[in-house]
Amino acid sequence: MIGKILLNDRLVRPIHPGEVIADILDDLDINTANFAEILGVSHQIIQEIINGQRAITVDIAIRLGKALENGPRL
Repeated sequence: MIGKILLNDRLVRPIHPGEVIADILDDLDINTANFAEILGVSHQIIQEIINGQRAITVDIAIRLGKALENGPRL
């Protein structure tokens, strides 16, 4: 019950990690295909994460942390 109240009272919706990644790619001027290649994953996986259709796995978090040099907690 408390969880429902807190979610309903939230002023903004939670941000999916894919939105953060999309912003980072824009800032770095890297397209999703190049970023997928850097991470060693398929372009489809990156697109699905950015579109909010796929969660960030531990493996992807580690790859992101290495690629962006900020650790897996982005």
